[in-house]
Amino acid sequence: MEEWRLFNDSWKAENIVKGAVFMRTIKDLIGKEKGKSILILCTGSTVKEKKKDIDVFIEKERPVLIGVNNLSGFWVPDYHIWTNNGRFRTFGKNIKSKSTLLLGSNISIKVINNTIGTRDYIVLERVDREGSPIDYRNGVIYGYHRTVGCVAITVSYLLGAKEINIVGMDGHTLNSYEDVRSGRKAHHFYDEKYVPYSPEICVKKDEITKSVLQNLKNYGINFNIITPTVFKKFYDGNKLSGGK
Repeated sequence: MEEWRLFNDSWKAENIVKGAVFMRTIKDLIGKEKGKSILILCTGSTVKEKKKDIDVFIEKERPVLIGVNNLSGFWVPDYHIWTNNGRFRTFGKNIKSKSTLLLGSNISIKVINNTIGTRDYIVLERVDREGSPIDYRNGVIYGYHRTVGCVAITVSYLLGAKEINIVGMDGHTLNSYEDVRSGRKAHHFYDEKYVPYSPEICVKKDEITKSVLQNLKNYGINFNIITPTVFKKFYDGNKLSGGK
């Protein structure tokens, strides 16, 4: 904990010195979307397969949109979350000016400055150690989330959502390893050079994410994944017009 605090204090100091326009945290967004429906846009390949149905859902329900990582122009989210240095460096140029930007405190200042300059953004301060329980205290999100999609669930809860639905949270093993490795199937809906982890690692990653999703439920956050997913316990296939 002490090391993490030193890291974040240093991060804040460097951020201020290098000229960020504002220094806001998730604390400034608590309850901002209270009582609204939120749709989290993850980047699994089912997003492309179900895009028409997702568009109908968005048109009908008018949810607040929270995007994670590269949305490749499919939608312009109200909030856009990034927690990975590499992905932000590669795809951050695709972020739209309309979106409120949320960046994990682990993303380096150099990458931020090179990608968005002095654009305003929200700092997502997190203590994200494997095995640590989900919690929120005084502007800091605690607990192991593993993926940015899971972080988005907690952010939606803190925004005050009455309903949280998720698309594109497919999991590593929804498509077979051979199909992904050969290029017959994709892991993400956008184009990228992607080499899948070994089958054993893919299974382990999905097991961990399943555990994290259950921890989020146990914390009191209700949500549904509404596109096909390996996380069947959290799947509701009836919310999109295309059903299954």
